[in-house]
Amino acid sequence: MICQKAGIYPTDPYHVYLGESMLNAIDDIISDIFSPYLPHNAEKKDEMIETLKNTKLPKNLTILNKRLSENEAGKGKYLVGSKLSFADVKVAGVYVAQLLISHQSDFDEYLNDWPEVKAYFEHLKNVEFKAHFDKQPQRML
Repeated sequence: MICQKAGIYPTDPYHVYLGESMLNAIDDIISDIFSPYLPHNAEKKDEMIETLKNTKLPKNLTILNKRLSENEAGKGKYLVGSKLSFADVKVAGVYVAQLLISHQSDFDEYLNDWPEVKAYFEHLKNVEFKAHFDKQPQRML
């Protein structure tokens, strides 16, 4: 497995479980994040984004916020353990790239209800993946 070779897959079975459960939570929301931007959804785009912001994201962000606050080893910087894991990489790809980069003005204030998540996203964007995000266009979609 690539994640094992990269050193981002935990060896502790409980940490594997925690990471895999976060991937499941992220997978549940991926299509909701990207669907408004598909051409066949152009007429419903604004409505879909409002549903995402008012219904679907709050549930997912609450789970993420709880996981971050419960991971004492990660001190709010990591979902699993005390270093970057495969779960953080997936979250960065979905949330940080799309919500914080593509919709910066829309989601900065929105995330105030989830302080652990907001700090975590900023850590991923400005520390763990800074070199990558610095090379990206400001608005991807």
